[in-house]
Amino acid sequence: MKGIRVLSLLDKEMNAKIGKKGAPGDITIYSYKQGDVAVELIEPTLYPEKIHPLIFGLALSDFILFKPDLASKELGEMLAALIITGKPGAIVGDAGAIAAYIKGSPLAQWEILDDDAIKVREKLLGVQNNWTEGKVKINIDQVFSLKSIGVVVLGAISSGTIKVHDKLTMFPINAPVEVKSLQLHDANVEEISDGSRVGANIKGLEADKIERGYVLGNEMRSGKQFTAQVKCPAFIKDGISKERKIFVYVGLQYSEATLSADIPAGGSERVEITCEKNYAYESGDMVFLVDPGRKPKIIGTGRII
Repeated sequence: MKGIRVLSLLDKEMNAKIGKKGAPGDITIYSYKQGDVAVELIEPTLYPEKIHPLIFGLALSDFILFKPDLASKELGEMLAALIITGKPGAIVGDAGAIAAYIKGSPLAQWEILDDDAIKVREKLLGVQNNWTEGKVKINIDQVFSLKSIGVVVLGAISSGTIKVHDKLTMFPINAPVEVKSLQLHDANVEEISDGSRVGANIKGLEADKIERGYVLGNEMRSGKQFTAQVKCPAFIKDGISKERKIFVYVGLQYSEATLSADIPAGGSERVEITCEKNYAYESGDMVFLVDPGRKPKIIGTGRII
């Protein structure tokens, strides 16, 4: 089963036409399957009240759907976020309405799709996911405990293949766990790979010790400080000051943080990022820098070195 995760910046009615709605929260998942492909639409439900649902969707997605709304006060911020992130995507509906805003940016090369749920579904079934072979890595987005089986963690597998009886580690707390059983779309299976959503029943760690954003896998680094190559887009006119406290996001993890150096508008710098809590991370992970006191709130992005 191939899993594809899509950030959906469509309206809720369109999301509901494309997939089956899951439990609502700060993000809401709409899912559907066809053949050996399973698609999850990530709706940033509490955006724009909160910025983190949008960033979570940007961080986790393989592909982005964007429907322009010229009446939206957040149009500029959303366009800036999509340009900064640089992920592939498609514009649904009238792209001419934003042509002047995206000229010369990667968004100008995005495919334009009809505002039709069936045609959008067909497009998403052919999207390439970001899953890679190698070590196991699962970003945990839900955790709960059931009396009958114990602790269950949910998340999409971004690399590797997870198997029943695997001995893995929960990062950044570096706690060993063992996989008791696996579920893929409500069916018990022996292994899961290729970007699919994982339901893993684990032992060795209680649910209250696991937080959203933790990473289940074979090998990760962890700590409060890491090095990243970060770019500040030219439209952040005053750049990013090392004197100002910002928020740093890696996957579903975030906290306040400081930088070791200023980053000028349009510049790219190698900086040390010091956070207020421990992160699980590895080289190549995407980093988002956020200043909640300004617009656009996302002021930079980069990769951990």
